[in-house]
Amino acid sequence: MIHRLYRVIMSSMCTPLCENCLTQWFEEKQQEIETLDMQLKKLYASVDTLVGNRKGRFLPEMLLCIEMYHQIV
Repeated sequence: MIHRLYRVIMSSMCTPLCENCLTQWFEEKQQEIETLDMQLKKLYASVDTLVGNRKGRFLPEMLLCIEMYHQIV
């Protein structure tokens, strides 16, 4: 999407200075997007690990409680 927008803007009448500024701006935005994408992937992996750890701890604790309940009753 950004590359298509870049081509549309660059195809219009731009001075060399304007073209350099736009190229730099698009490169900076592309880098920001890549950084945000990497951070989002890390966040997703962390949340997935957290959920997995909670599920892993919850089941044994629940089974232990059920076992203790049956011993009492």
